[in-house]
Amino acid sequence: MAKYSGSGWHKQSIRHSRARRLGRAGGTYSKAEVQQENYQVHLYKLPNGNLQFLYPHEAKQKKATKIKEGTYPHSWAKGITEKPKRTAGWYDIGHKKHYGKPETLHYIPAPALQSANNLPVQVSLIIPSTKNVEGKTIKLNTKEFNKRIDETKKFFDENFGGDTAIKEVGSYWDGSKNELVKEKGAIVESSMSIPTYYEKVGKITEYAEKKQKDYLQDTMLVTVEGRKFITPKKDYIDHDTLTENEDILVS
Repeated sequence: MAKYSGSGWHKQSIRHSRARRLGRAGGTYSKAEVQQENYQVHLYKLPNGNLQFLYPHEAKQKKATKIKEGTYPHSWAKGITEKPKRTAGWYDIGHKKHYGKPETLHYIPAPALQSANNLPVQVSLIIPSTKNVEGKTIKLNTKEFNKRIDETKKFFDENFGGDTAIKEVGSYWDGSKNELVKEKGAIVESSMSIPTYYEKVGKITEYAEKKQKDYLQDTMLVTVEGRKFITPKKDYIDHDTLTENEDILVS
């Protein structure tokens, strides 16, 4: 991604999604209170060798061996109905707007396929069609751009078995020139199981950081289950502190 300033849509989407779920916008939710929505589960190895996330009582019944500690968030946890308490935040200053009752989350069954592989985690990377040289943004020719796409597809295919690539046009606001800049790009995405994500997340990180340097980019954009991560972190780009240390919800 080329250098840009501002991403207000991201901040608004975070604030309003929390408002729909919890009833009010802004403010701070303590970690202990938010954890009411989670159950403690761990990664276990079953007697047949398969890996699975289980609650401790389930693991005992299945005679599974714990191999990794960790909280895996389940917003559908039974018996938890109290919404997290909230302390006043910046939005309360001079505002009285209320977003109504927290939304009711609905869940539908998976398709009744006779046989299927379940791949709940989606990871994607945006491939830029430009490079930054001595402060100038230079567009690649079609051959160079397609080469970047193909090498990223190869990385995703070798690690996750397959990918989907979509060419798109993105834009950003160049504050130094006071103008809107449009650029071609490509989104390469793969789907995977949770254990595969745990095993390969380090490779995703290394690849994105390496290509940021190889492609002469100011930043790269990685998406995991709809959560956006711009790397490396820049002071001039919006940053959400409310969720920066929260786990990613897999739906």
